[in-house]
Amino acid sequence: MLEWANPPCALLKLIYWRLVVAIQITSEQSSFLRDHHQAVLATSKSNGSPQVSTIYYEFDGETIVISAKEYTAKWKNITRNPDCALVINDGHAQLLLYGTAEGVIEDPERLEEHRRISRILKQPEVSDQELSDRLTAQERTIIRIRPVKIFDNK
Repeated sequence: MLEWANPPCALLKLIYWRLVVAIQITSEQSSFLRDHHQAVLATSKSNGSPQVSTIYYEFDGETIVISAKEYTAKWKNITRNPDCALVINDGHAQLLLYGTAEGVIEDPERLEEHRRISRILKQPEVSDQELSDRLTAQERTIIRIRPVKIFDNK
């Protein structure tokens, strides 16, 4: 087994986390993530300072998906540095999730992931072509986050 605690570059770090670090999300944490759909996403600006955005998300038990426009800071930050964090609040209860993000820009995967978000926002179903045209016109992409650490205070 790999025993590489601190890989030297972002790509190797991503591979390391996916192969070696298996996060265990409790059923309570999974329920909390599924029952909520709004969070604060934190990414890193090019100068290393934080950038935060309130976002809607969908969690399928393994990954979190967020819809983002290509020209937004969150998209640009994620493409440069995939490390990110989410905070999901519900009164005094909160969940903090650290993750590794990847961008999804190609159909049909972009369509499938966007439909996950559309369902939680109760948007009407449309054809693949209509959805693809709309997402392209709006310059919409998907940010998919794989959790690597998770904490809660419940």
